[in-house]
Amino acid sequence: MKSNNGFILIEVSLCITITMIIVCLVFGVKQLEVMHRSSLDLYNEEDENRYIQILRNRNECEIECTTKEEIQPLT
Repeated sequence: MKSNNGFILIEVSLCITITMIIVCLVFGVKQLEVMHRSSLDLYNEEDENRYIQILRNRNECEIECTTKEEIQPLT
């Protein structure tokens, strides 16, 4: 009788352990997805800021070039 109770206790402990491992794995995968998504959003935001800066620089250069041509036209 005691050995039978011991096996039941081992089986229950094993089931709980396996369930906890599965829960931890699922939670870990979800955390990785959230981290990946947030880092991707951050990358897209940095990429957008870089694109805006390039456009500003190009506009400044166009204004500067136009001003220089008006002052000293090319011959």
